[in-house]
Amino acid sequence: MLLDDNDVISSIKVWTTHEDAILADLCTRLHNRHLFKVKFLDTETDLEIEQWKQSLKQAYELSDTAIDYYFIRDVTSNKTYQDGDEQISILYKNGVIKSISKVENTLITAELLVPIKKHYICYLRK
Repeated sequence: MLLDDNDVISSIKVWTTHEDAILADLCTRLHNRHLFKVKFLDTETDLEIEQWKQSLKQAYELSDTAIDYYFIRDVTSNKTYQDGDEQISILYKNGVIKSISKVENTLITAELLVPIKKHYICYLRK
């Protein structure tokens, strides 16, 4: 709990010369700001994803184990509005307070309560 940004940056700098080749490479890339590229996916198939992965593997001569550190496929989600503990409230002129989701003609519709999921890949820039 006592870690701060300086501790993390110092560790990254030390790890650039670590004996673990993957750790040293990733820390060197981070330190030199050679960051990964993120691409959100619409319709890419598993075959296309695998082709990207194999292309990256060959370009950087990565092993089957190492590729998992350099190519990530995942899902992220976001809800525009969360109808839960913290709510947006509307104060009417007559002093009545209502949750925005209970107000007639509200801007908060059912679509805004559904999480939006996006598939993405994260990989080394070529």
